[in-house]
Amino acid sequence: MALALTTQAVHHDLRSKRLYIIATPSGNYQGPTTSIPTTQFTQSAAGAALKGPTAGFITGAALSGSVTFSTSGGTGAGTQVVNMATYTNLASATAATATAAAVALAAALTIGALGTASGATYTGSISNGVLSIATNKSAEVLSITVSSLVETIPGGDTVDLTSITAAINQEVATIGYPGKIKNFEVVSAPAGYPALLVQGTTLKTWKLRVFSGVDTELATGAYPADILSGVFILMVEGPKFQM
Repeated sequence: MALALTTQAVHHDLRSKRLYIIATPSGNYQGPTTSIPTTQFTQSAAGAALKGPTAGFITGAALSGSVTFSTSGGTGAGTQVVNMATYTNLASATAATATAAAVALAAALTIGALGTASGATYTGSISNGVLSIATNKSAEVLSITVSSLVETIPGGDTVDLTSITAAINQEVATIGYPGKIKNFEVVSAPAGYPALLVQGTTLKTWKLRVFSGVDTELATGAYPADILSGVFILMVEGPKFQM
């Protein structure tokens, strides 16, 4: 989730073009990996499409691990293990690329062990990151019975530099344009939790990565209490503080 940003009571230096920003964490941290359990894939009724993950694949994530598709109610019962790294484009930001991956997965199920057992032809599609595997057998029950599927993305909470509130004055009300932000860093972080500020492609897409040790990034989940009771102080330096 996005961090709350404010410049209230924070030092700014117009000569050096530096602005110091308080970033207040809340809720959950987005870690670099997220496991997708079997419960994220559901079929509403026999013959309906199997869909998942419930929240959709994270755009741009790399997929790894495997899932086991299971079928019953068709010609016969059976399973097929699928290496999901082969279909990592299901998480592509390009709709046509994600759709092609869904179609390829369905085709592999049709000609593989699943289709051999069920006698079904499968059709794949994807919408808003949610995969759909449809069957042409009205009595077929599809499920994911085993999943070691993992999504891997660059971890970190979103830092939207356009969302800063309580600007100190009009001259520093906005950041970084015209021109580029030259330098940036995390000046201060809660004790025991070093952090890294990562530049985004736009002012809205910067990231703050938080670690519990030198190389151990926080996992996806609620922030530790020590972080929630503290703040991060960020510094950005640019030719003008204008958005």
